[in-house]
Amino acid sequence: LFRDTAWLGGLLLSRSSASLRAMAADVIECMAASSLQRHQALLLMLSRLLARASSVGDASKELFEVFKKLSAPREMKAFLVLSGFLRSLMGMVDAEIARIRSLESSFAADISQGVVLDTLVSLLTELLSIYGVQRRFKNENLMGRVLQGFLSLRGLVVQKSELTDKSGDALLGVVKSLQSSNEDDYKAFMVACIEALATPTGPRTPIFIFEQLCNIVCPEKEAPSYLMVLKNSPTQEDYIRGRMSHNPYSSADMGTDKLMRDVKNKICREVELLSFLEDDNGMELMVCNKIIKLDLPIAGVYEQVWRKDPSFAGDGSPMPVIFRLQGLDGEATEELVDSLGDDSDGEEVDPEVEYKITAVLGECGGLQAMLEHLGGIRDFDAQRELAMLVLKLLFHCCKIRANRLKMLELNAITVLLNKLKLTFPRESQADVAELLLLIVEGVVSEANKRREGEREGEGDGEAGAHPDGGGQPPPHR
Repeated sequence: LFRDTAWLGGLLLSRSSASLRAMAADVIECMAASSLQRHQALLLMLSRLLARASSVGDASKELFEVFKKLSAPREMKAFLVLSGFLRSLMGMVDAEIARIRSLESSFAADISQGVVLDTLVSLLTELLSIYGVQRRFKNENLMGRVLQGFLSLRGLVVQKSELTDKSGDALLGVVKSLQSSNEDDYKAFMVACIEALATPTGPRTPIFIFEQLCNIVCPEKEAPSYLMVLKNSPTQEDYIRGRMSHNPYSSADMGTDKLMRDVKNKICREVELLSFLEDDNGMELMVCNKIIKLDLPIAGVYEQVWRKDPSFAGDGSPMPVIFRLQGLDGEATEELVDSLGDDSDGEEVDPEVEYKITAVLGECGGLQAMLEHLGGIRDFDAQRELAMLVLKLLFHCCKIRANRLKMLELNAITVLLNKLKLTFPRESQADVAELLLLIVEGVVSEANKRREGEREGEGDGEAGAHPDGGGQPPPHR
């Protein structure tokens, strides 16, 4: 029976009759129930038939249903994985995505596209949910293919449908699930990102990839928010009628700069003292009986003034801020806080340690890819998003010596200086110019160090040479 199963597969994928397909599926289920050996043999047969699903479209429904039933037990999923099904399933996903992308040039949209792909991707996610399968998937270096598949679906225009979007989201979920806190996993993902750059799938593909790399190398740190209780000075209640009725207030709601001036302006609006909005001398803010200068950051005042006060009640406790009109109570006698010290713990992390993961970008061609994308930019205003991501990533990569040396090998200085010329005439590109200059400074500094080292080496060689010019010790007599 199992030597020739073409007849059974033919019935299960018959385009002409749904009842015939259903009958074939029932027969397969009954046969699989008879023994474990037969169950496994039929499961392998069905796994091979899956590659033909896209050729029959909706007629593959029964094939997928019976395959899911037979592979539902956990031990059957493990059997499939051990039989090499992971790689073959990924190959089917790749082939189906390639088929859908090939229809982009036809300009004939088909909203049904993605039925087979959606089912294949769901099978993949089910397998990867089993403990240990993810590690096998990584060991077989399949992460890059999942990322490439997602990017290909993301670039669809004509054949874009609800199912292709759903499949793309599922593949993105797989990519994220394969990234753990393990450094090796991050490195594998970074290599996959650089490899994906070589196959353009859409105009925003590089932006997405460089965003992912920046999230690993230099993630944006979310600014903490601080609570404040804003109160009128008891001596001025007759002069300031309004009340701050929504205490406690969060620093997150205090404008973009998050300065004590923003707190003052918030108070002026709520107590209807609008004439003081542009006047930094009309209202004073006090914390812990100290007058706070308005250009100090809220976070710094909280950490260095309120947190160090004996009445501080612990993390998260609201900082009391007293506001009063200047000069109304006579000349101020309280201490003025007009600057804040460095609140760091004094322990600086060695960049070689902090950014050592970026060495993989120098090894896999990532630095060269960044320079190529940077070299392709003709207008930094028009391509600002891509430019800032590339420069931000390149700046942090150049924190380690190995990458600076690699940049010298790639003749990066020429590329960077050529791009710098584009930024000088435009004030709007000052931030771009600053990043370019910082990168150039690091690479040039490394070049100077290397040149000095070579000179010292030459000097040592000359000093060690014998006066007779041979550089060899005199013969023993």
